[in-house]
Amino acid sequence: MQEAERIIGLDALRVLVTFLGIVLHAGVAYMVHPPAYWITADSVRNISFDLLAFILHSFRNEVYFIIAGFCANLLFHKGLRYFIQSRIRYIVIPFVIFCPVMGMIIPMAAGYAPFSFIELQPYHLWSLYYLFIYYIVVVLGVKLSKKLNIDTTKINNYFVNIVQSKYRIWVLALFVLPPLAFMRTPIVDIAIGPPFAPIIIYYAFFFCFGWLLYLNQALFTVFSQHRIKFLVLAIILSIMLANSLAGENVFANGVHNPSLLFRYFCAVMTWLFIFSIFGIMQEKFQQPSKRMRYLADATYWIYIAHLPLIVLQQHILNQVSLPIPIKFVLIVIATTTVLLISYHYLVRPMSQRNWYLDEIRINWNKRSRVIREEL
Repeated sequence: MQEAERIIGLDALRVLVTFLGIVLHAGVAYMVHPPAYWITADSVRNISFDLLAFILHSFRNEVYFIIAGFCANLLFHKGLRYFIQSRIRYIVIPFVIFCPVMGMIIPMAAGYAPFSFIELQPYHLWSLYYLFIYYIVVVLGVKLSKKLNIDTTKINNYFVNIVQSKYRIWVLALFVLPPLAFMRTPIVDIAIGPPFAPIIIYYAFFFCFGWLLYLNQALFTVFSQHRIKFLVLAIILSIMLANSLAGENVFANGVHNPSLLFRYFCAVMTWLFIFSIFGIMQEKFQQPSKRMRYLADATYWIYIAHLPLIVLQQHILNQVSLPIPIKFVLIVIATTTVLLISYHYLVRPMSQRNWYLDEIRINWNKRSRVIREEL
């Protein structure tokens, strides 16, 4: 977002969910029931990390896709060509480059011999190709609605009425219940492997929520209502839901098939977390902040590069006799520090140079257009 368009609360949210991604992945190796795809595991584990993963996995990706939908609509309003070019540059190209790279270096970080074990999967970059799918649907959908003269104001009005309603949490939970009912795990499936329709539909709802939120930014005031109460209720509900699973592996396919009521309350928990966190960030971060903008700009690099570092440290610390909490904290601090330093001295200078070149290109195109019009 450009300076005049930035909402500092959304910047704070981007920073929060990115940091929570580090926290989540740093603790996976110490879970009693880690996901099957995770290739490192400590000899000593603690059930508290299972609870941490259960809570963070219930809202972190959802917040990410809401922000993505919001920013996508912002970019779309700058023109279709600008939207397509920016998404190819910042989503498609990084995915094409880093996906095979991650497939090689993450197994190496876990201790496998170089090139002896290469996984053809996106790992944590799955959200990029999900976004690519949503962008295609958005472009085609907008073009189709214009061609058929479809009035979208009713959808927008329904959205506003639901978000402003005192029953918003319960109603929004109903909307995401259908794809949740087809998940293969007790909670939202981890998007590893080929795209799975229920996951695509599930996260598409949050992307659309962010898309419509951009058109109705006055609704940000709604998030501030009951934010602390919603947060307390979300934490209590998450503990109750996790306890009801009785130590089951919530990330294992087909091991535990909970009731539809369980899944509905998982959706309620998700929306409670979303509204409370949005509200807290909007309330706490209202004034422009260079520090927050800097951290927000660094989030994309942190998102892409954090997993190999975490896996490497988990593999190294597995051979060290230290209490689990100390290992966990060391990984979180070291990963965050290394990525911020690398962003400042390596990534940021390149991104600033690219931004400067883009500005020259845009100004040149504008000047050329003016000259053509004068002729």
